[in-house]
Amino acid sequence: MLRFALAAFLLAATAVPAHAAERAGFSLGSETSGSTFDPVLDRVTVTKVEPGSAAERAGVAVGDEVTDINDRHIPGMKARELQRWQEALAPADGLVLRVRRAGVELAIVVRRKG
Repeated sequence: MLRFALAAFLLAATAVPAHAAERAGFSLGSETSGSTFDPVLDRVTVTKVEPGSAAERAGVAVGDEVTDINDRHIPGMKARELQRWQEALAPADGLVLRVRRAGVELAIVVRRKG
């Protein structure tokens, strides 16, 4: 239930899927703990990658567990803090994702075509 609540919260309130991630062509889902109104992100995973997107070109895959975005550690971060930080990113900013895939840590650079 918290997973669904945070996914809805992220879609409505934070800029992860609606701004930086969505502009790059992928969507995120998450598992949370703590308060329903200010949840802590425990785990964030890629739930969708748009065909032909910058994310697909960079190698982002559904199921990737995102641990860092642009050197910011995501697990343990409050959703509102992530929202404020993501809102500060310019639309043309690239994303450097650190992900865990099948037990292997990967760094993926997502660059939008300019």
